[in-house]
Amino acid sequence: MTINRILLLCGAAFAVSSFTPATAQEQTDSILEIRLIDGSTLYGVLLDESEHDAETVHIRLLSGDEMLIARARIRTISPAAGPLREGEFWRDDPNLTRLFFAPTARTMPKGGGYIAAYELLFPFVAVGVSDNLLLAGGTPTFGDIIDDRVVYFAPKLRVFSSGRTDLALGGFFFTEVGNEYSNFNAGALYGVLTRGTSDRAVSLGVGAAYGDDGFLDEPIVMLGAAFRVSRTIKLITENYFIPDVSLITFGPRFFGERLSADLGIGLFIENRDVFTVPIMNFVYVGYARADCR
Repeated sequence: MTINRILLLCGAAFAVSSFTPATAQEQTDSILEIRLIDGSTLYGVLLDESEHDAETVHIRLLSGDEMLIARARIRTISPAAGPLREGEFWRDDPNLTRLFFAPTARTMPKGGGYIAAYELLFPFVAVGVSDNLLLAGGTPTFGDIIDDRVVYFAPKLRVFSSGRTDLALGGFFFTEVGNEYSNFNAGALYGVLTRGTSDRAVSLGVGAAYGDDGFLDEPIVMLGAAFRVSRTIKLITENYFIPDVSLITFGPRFFGERLSADLGIGLFIENRDVFTVPIMNFVYVGYARADCR
């Protein structure tokens, strides 16, 4: 794929991500998420508490009904994170920091984190050191089968955030441990730009990969997108373009409050040869999306 075609695709994708129909979602700034001690969750607007005693909370539900709730029944009250569509609240995808595997430019709040299993064989643990710095790493589950264990480290620093646009810099670093005679090192340095909302966004990344012999001559370009199609499903695509080789991936993401599962397919394209690989990822977020920035 030529650089002109890549730039054309990127321009079209970012144009689409910038357009959001006015009726797609309603304002949710004043909507609260009220968790009760029995495990149920309510969404609504807090009304004037002065009309009632200090032992109750007066709220208006999204249905328009009003109710009084005893404070003793309430576990937490926090701002709701997600759009309101035709009177129905849609919770945000908890896994906004990555597509299938490639990072977006978004991070997690300080103290937040997640555990993940990519292709079931590559576990990751990530922690938000600050609101803009995310550290992640892990080691393959099959490490004991091969002679030596490989570990990987993936820091990401968000350097710009404004409205719908985020920019981050980071890297993937792989090294071998347990063998004093091995000098294996590989990885990549990258920059990634994400444009859009939590429901629909496009990410463009450019990376420089390296190995024992130094950096590769050609950069790696990644173009990915996420588009929400229902309350709990997104469509994900993550695509890499290297001279003479491309990787095209697509598939759905199913998500709840903290857990997401990706099921997709990848197509390796080299000249006229095409190879397929399955994609299966699971991510558990330690903090609900309402806590993320």
